[in-house]
Amino acid sequence: MNIGQIIKIKRKELGLTQSEVCEGICSVTHLSKIENNTTNVADDVIQLICKRLNINIEEEKKRIENIELILNKFYEAMIFGKEEMVDEIRDKLEEEYYYIENSDLYILYNLYLMRYYLFKEDLNYAYKLGKELEHYRHKFSQIENNLLNHFWGIYYIMTKDGKKSLEFLSNISRDYYHLSIEIDYHLSLAYSLNSSALLSYYYGSKALEHFHKHKLFNRIIDAEIVLCMQLARGDKNEILLSISKLKELLEFSSSDFTKAIILHNIGFSFMKLKNYAEAIKYYDEALKYKKRDTYLYLTSYYAKLFSKILNNDIVTKLEAERGLNISRKVNSKKYEILFQTMLLYIDNDGKLYHFLKSKAFDYFINIKLEDHVDFYGKKLIDYYKSKNNLDKALYIAEKLINAKKM
Repeated sequence: MNIGQIIKIKRKELGLTQSEVCEGICSVTHLSKIENNTTNVADDVIQLICKRLNINIEEEKKRIENIELILNKFYEAMIFGKEEMVDEIRDKLEEEYYYIENSDLYILYNLYLMRYYLFKEDLNYAYKLGKELEHYRHKFSQIENNLLNHFWGIYYIMTKDGKKSLEFLSNISRDYYHLSIEIDYHLSLAYSLNSSALLSYYYGSKALEHFHKHKLFNRIIDAEIVLCMQLARGDKNEILLSISKLKELLEFSSSDFTKAIILHNIGFSFMKLKNYAEAIKYYDEALKYKKRDTYLYLTSYYAKLFSKILNNDIVTKLEAERGLNISRKVNSKKYEILFQTMLLYIDNDGKLYHFLKSKAFDYFINIKLEDHVDFYGKKLIDYYKSKNNLDKALYIAEKLINAKKM
């Protein structure tokens, strides 16, 4: 930050106009150029202005350096998963907000604030802030551009949109990889969401190496979870090995967030084994560690209810309606469609088949929800058979088979 910016911030902080500050020293035009760093200025003019504003340049420079240091610690604390430290630093930054708002640190602060909302699982605020930042992207430095792409990548990982996540993560320049120890981990998650097990395992292994190097115990567990989940995509023995490893990781986990992720993934693994009773149990446990009425809560809540349906257990209309309400609250199109489909299924409503063929079934295929394609695809086939419409039954059967090949 240059001297001109310091003068501008201090002037605004004191509620003074440019004419009040420069009276008897220089013209308003000259002061404006000083504040915008578009002119060379004599030392005696700077000294007079600083004296009028009671500015100690050295102290102000130290203040700026301190704010920059706090911002860096803020980001590092989020990467390291230190929640208490994150909140403490956020409070310190709030105390300096006026200074930050009027400085060239403002964009970086808001980028880190977007990461903060992601860290706190507040996806609505993260999305809104991200959209606001997009308006200023044309002014961004390379590092700021990379940060925004990275944080959008994280946002879409958290909303289970692997395609969009990879679009943003792939637009990050290679030099950024040396600055962020998280990037390989998020690439691993994005490729996992896109069913690219080999690439997910590759980046997950790189992330594990980085986390070990920096002795980030919580993040080591995160990387191990991703690697375990690639095993869960394999045969029965690999899935059982995945479950065993996840249970071991659960014993070493200290944060509620990590416990929730591990328990959810154990539930997912049992679903792959078609052991729905165990899946329900672990999804239920995961919910105990998640913040209610958030997107991440929704993922385990829906998985639990769908597992109950696959296990031929009763799911009440009230349970499904609650899920639909949360979906709308967190603006999730995906879960809104899933719960709408579930409600029609619970009601045994004939509208289910129209909804499936007009909207839901193709949507399940496009986002690669294999268990839903299989379950609801078979329901559609049986429906068309009962109507003696064998052509449509055959058409759905072919789509189901092709979906499994994808």
